[in-house]
Amino acid sequence: VGQAILATNNGLWDGRFEFTFAAGAPDADIRKLGRSGVLEIMSDDCGVAVGHLPKIVRTTLPAVWDLEGVCEVPHLSYSRRTRGAEGQVVGSVHFAPQRPISATRFTI
Repeated sequence: VGQAILATNNGLWDGRFEFTFAAGAPDADIRKLGRSGVLEIMSDDCGVAVGHLPKIVRTTLPAVWDLEGVCEVPHLSYSRRTRGAEGQVVGSVHFAPQRPISATRFTI
């Protein structure tokens, strides 16, 4: 899974996810959620459900990590900092694979 990118540099993570970061984002980086990140979120008692996702998918989701651990997982709507929209590190994230499984086609 992809190399970590700093939360101050907009860019493509893991060749699949395009990130833009909010102005004034704190020291953090984007890397995979991993098993330890899943366990951290589950122990946070924040009400974020992860059980509906296959284990292999959960661990490969992009997550924002700071010195305290997982601070955001955009695809799970998880934010340790505010549990809301204010103060989030990620401005936007889009699935934008460099090598899609199939070419885009428009057939009539």
